[in-house]
Amino acid sequence: MEFRQLKYFYTVANMRSLSEAAEHLNVSQPAIGMQIRKLEDLVGSKLFIRHARGIRLTPAGEIMLDHTSDILNKIDILYTTFKDIRKGSKLDFRIGVTPSLGRVFVPRLMELCYDQHPRISLLFSQNFHEQLLTDVLDGNLDFSFTKKQVNSQNFETVPLYKEPVRLIGSAEEIKKLSKPITLDQIAHLPLVLDGRDEDLEMLILRELTKINTKLSDVIKVQSIQLRKNYIANHSRFALAPSALFHSEIISGSFDSILMPIPALRRSIHLVGPVIENMTTAENQIRELIIKIIVEMVDEGNYEWELIS
Repeated sequence: MEFRQLKYFYTVANMRSLSEAAEHLNVSQPAIGMQIRKLEDLVGSKLFIRHARGIRLTPAGEIMLDHTSDILNKIDILYTTFKDIRKGSKLDFRIGVTPSLGRVFVPRLMELCYDQHPRISLLFSQNFHEQLLTDVLDGNLDFSFTKKQVNSQNFETVPLYKEPVRLIGSAEEIKKLSKPITLDQIAHLPLVLDGRDEDLEMLILRELTKINTKLSDVIKVQSIQLRKNYIANHSRFALAPSALFHSEIISGSFDSILMPIPALRRSIHLVGPVIENMTTAENQIRELIIKIIVEMVDEGNYEWELIS
């Protein structure tokens, strides 16, 4: 039994037409007919019955089609696997994530990747959007979450979701604030900011300049644990996506208020290789990331909204 015979049979069976199959395969009808007759002789059964409108499968042909579909699919997988090997396909991938994604997304991705693709290893780099974009474009990351879209010869962007930056504080301190909160009120609150997120700070300052005011009491730290401590024990407030403090918010120790700054609603994208150039493993990771993000949006725990 030859691969060519199975391929010809599968194409004719799906198209239900010898002439259409011949055109699709760029092979003459007599050549296809001869290979199918050889296949019928080999299995000892007629596979097709001709009728006025074309051809149809016999019961033996139906059985042959089921098995042929499986065989050709496995051959395709085998071909793709060896194509990846020839390209030097790797099975360890570096993914850039923001601090909030590091807390709520990374554990889920690691668990599902281990279950579904145990041969693939994931390494994570946590940073802020500008540095993550630089790192993926420089080749230091294979995939990265960023605020900016990149579409070039080597990279493409998948729009994922939008998230708001919120004012976060202890539940007790949040209760004391009037709602909706104003930008001027925020300017005079005691804040604890992540000193590495220069992009967020510049955006806040730009908005405050419009109302002729500035931040009056700011502490900058990098450690998330220190920020939690300042919020819980020193009555300070943070500006961040709610996912960064999700555990504390659902426990009731922290709470949050939506910021009155539309520009702080961030669009998050996944930047990675152009899909036509991806290996099988790269595409598996890409699809798994997208699947998890869609599930997390549907769960509604982080105020994310899919980008349509």
